[in-house]
Amino acid sequence: MAERDRRQFSRIRKRIMLRVNNRPGILLDLSSTGMRVSTSMVPASRSVRIQFQADGTEFDLDGHILWINKRYALQNLKEMGIFIQNRPESYKHYLQKVTGVAASCEKEPQ
Repeated sequence: MAERDRRQFSRIRKRIMLRVNNRPGILLDLSSTGMRVSTSMVPASRSVRIQFQADGTEFDLDGHILWINKRYALQNLKEMGIFIQNRPESYKHYLQKVTGVAASCEKEPQ
């Protein structure tokens, strides 16, 4: 519960197939600053490229992995928290559409 209390921006639960550095994964939730992704392959670098489609729009985002958690022991899946470094207008409009709230530009993590 403390983890949610630290979040400045609420997360939107979504289940969307995506690619992280050209490897398949599943978007679990997202916000204006980041997303939680499930994947079987952890990238070698913390800098990642995220690609997915939603509502007829293709998103191509740069991200930085903040944390990795082995979540499903028997399925060999990991969850990653990814900070989104670039937020194109199309992404901001998508978030506004699914939340009804304007997405603001937040500061990078320290």
